[in-house]
Amino acid sequence: MKKLTTLRTKVFAAVMLTIATVAATAQTNGSGRLVKQDRDLPGFTEIEAGSAFSIKVSQGDDIKVTVETDDNYLDKIETVVKGDRLHIASMGMKNPSAMRVYIRMPELKTLDISGAARIETDGGITGTTLEIIASGASKVKLDLNVELLNSKVSGASKAEFNGNASVHRSEISGAANLNALNLKTLTTNARVSGAGKASIFARDEITADLSGAGALSYYDNGQLNKISKPGTLTFTPQNPGSGPSEEISASVEATDAGDSTIVKIGDIKVSVREGNPTKITIGGSELEVDDNGNVNFKRKKQTRFDGHWGGFELGVNGYVNKDRQFDMPEGYEFLDLRMEKSVNVKLNFYEQNFNLISNKFGLTTGLGFEWNNYRFDNNVVLLKDGNDLINDNFLYARNYNKSKLVVNYLNLPLLLEYQTNRFSKKNSFHIGAGLQTGLRIGSHTKLVYQDDGRKKKDKDPGDYHINPFKYDLMVRVGWGKLNLHANYSLNTLFKNNRGPELYPFTIGIALVSW
Repeated sequence: MKKLTTLRTKVFAAVMLTIATVAATAQTNGSGRLVKQDRDLPGFTEIEAGSAFSIKVSQGDDIKVTVETDDNYLDKIETVVKGDRLHIASMGMKNPSAMRVYIRMPELKTLDISGAARIETDGGITGTTLEIIASGASKVKLDLNVELLNSKVSGASKAEFNGNASVHRSEISGAANLNALNLKTLTTNARVSGAGKASIFARDEITADLSGAGALSYYDNGQLNKISKPGTLTFTPQNPGSGPSEEISASVEATDAGDSTIVKIGDIKVSVREGNPTKITIGGSELEVDDNGNVNFKRKKQTRFDGHWGGFELGVNGYVNKDRQFDMPEGYEFLDLRMEKSVNVKLNFYEQNFNLISNKFGLTTGLGFEWNNYRFDNNVVLLKDGNDLINDNFLYARNYNKSKLVVNYLNLPLLLEYQTNRFSKKNSFHIGAGLQTGLRIGSHTKLVYQDDGRKKKDKDPGDYHINPFKYDLMVRVGWGKLNLHANYSLNTLFKNNRGPELYPFTIGIALVSW
């Protein structure tokens, strides 16, 4: 047992070191020699892609699909047409130099993008009806001219639409973001939920259906307005003619004495005052030019504290006994874990910040989902036996390919955070600590095994004497959007006297932050 404990301690240390040095341990297996290959494919009107592909779509008279990647990876990019849909996928590629696909097609009806894929148009896409589905952490940027546009943007994906559409029906959920301010429509129907955000333009009618922390921005009478209150609202905006991108306000102001002139063009402001430096303000930056031609650059101060909670995070989880050791209590040795397979996933979809001191020290809260996967090292069939837990595999004596316990939580954090640079979230060291409360919203066991040569999967929902709440100590540290986190539970995984005394922990890294 002592050797087993030493082994698990080393595994635990190795996992922490791997997370902290993820950039340094990356491998590059691509040859670095980029080549292009044309694929001979039948006609299609739909595109589906995931992974980390970068795709450009153009409209033309014929079908043409070109793949660009390392010369030793050409056979690992799959382009297959099934029915009317082109499926683009990758197989076993590690750190390729590029994963680009160029597509020319006469008509596009459906676009389904997931993972970390990116897609943009080369020229505009014209058609009658177009459906766009963006999920995961995908990015979509399209120039369109269609009659009916249906869009679904979810997860942490971002979509930008430009051009024209008579009708736009959109669903935005999770932490997704839709920018359709430069898509000129007659009517737009936007359903925004979770922590989603949408920006739209419509001439005749807008229908907004908001829930959760969803927010909708829209143009009305030359001004950008915002709705964040849950509910359904239909109204007619005052947007005659073209969209906001074609209207740039300009004004010139001068004092009666003629010693001062201020010129405003859009978000550009030029201030000329006799005896003082000329000031040019563009967005959040300011230039001062004195009479000698000296230039002084200034950046406007950040107006609010912005913490580091929202995002998509990945890590490992496990548990320790009351002595903070990995040894399982007597009678519960079957709960030993394969820690490298015990994956923790977090989607922190909503964040709210409160400044406490000088926009450098503040309080962050929010909401997030968490999935804890406890992968057992042994052949375990976990069952409740009265007020206890037992391993019931002795009845079947099967050799399981996978045996795990999955626990799902809805989390509410209270995080005190300090930042070194209040002017920039991207160029600042941050460290925070606090308490996270989790409400168990589901739990189940999953077994994978072979039965007469066929793969079987059994999923059995149940509470398994798991505590309905958890209370974690939380530490988060990082630079910019790089964020490492560690959680340790103050209460046990299982209820008192209904299972072993085990305290869960989690270590991970943010893959996507917002």
